[in-house]
Amino acid sequence: MRIRTRIIGAALIVVAIVNIVYMLYFVDKSRSDALARLQTHIQETKGLLKVVTAGPLYDGDIEQLNVDLDSFFVNPDFVEVNLKEYHGDIAISRKRTFTSSLGELIKEKVIITRGIDDLGEITVTYTTANIEKALAQSRNQLIFFSLILMLGLSAVIFLVATGLTRPIDRFTEAARAMANGKLDQAIETRGARELRILGQSFIRMRDAIQEKIADLAEKNKQLNEEVQERIRVQQALRESEEKYRSFFEQSVSPMLLAKGVQFID
Repeated sequence: MRIRTRIIGAALIVVAIVNIVYMLYFVDKSRSDALARLQTHIQETKGLLKVVTAGPLYDGDIEQLNVDLDSFFVNPDFVEVNLKEYHGDIAISRKRTFTSSLGELIKEKVIITRGIDDLGEITVTYTTANIEKALAQSRNQLIFFSLILMLGLSAVIFLVATGLTRPIDRFTEAARAMANGKLDQAIETRGARELRILGQSFIRMRDAIQEKIADLAEKNKQLNEEVQERIRVQQALRESEEKYRSFFEQSVSPMLLAKGVQFID
């Protein structure tokens, strides 16, 4: 795998992990805040229901109760309300048409009192489906923007990595050529400061190799000349020995070989 591919892959993995972690944190934080706001609204609604329905329930005004209960459906999280009178026959039920499978239902019971009398109870049901829908939209938007960010970052990293790895590729080509004995390979020394230093180091290394090769060639030449001289001397010695051996062997006159004898004229 090339360095450029590794750089791009590593950068994208880091960005993807950061985006996923941020998205999970954002969604979880948004859900917690939305549920906290919903709980606050539920408590406020419970207090309001006690106040609004106590009079009409005490008076038995069913029409007014219907109007009051219907008014709470302005809240899109309000799903169902059921009113039951303790000491009478009033029972009112209102329900919103709701088909979403997202989220969960939250049920709360409200006791309706007037003075010290408990008149009845109201059961209200809320849903967190709208919260989950909003979170799903936010999550989809985050995914979309993350993809756009990763594409843009990929392009930037590709350009930067290409600018960094292209000189390295050229140095690799030069090193391969030098290893194959081609010392005339061009080496560029442009780009970032580190790349210029690396290029100059390659040039110095190439020049040192050329000097070593030239020095070895000169020494090999001298050694070859010495070898040839030794061969010539040895050849001359062999020829001299052969000459005198042949002379002695072919001579018919007696010969005396004297050592350390001086002849005086």
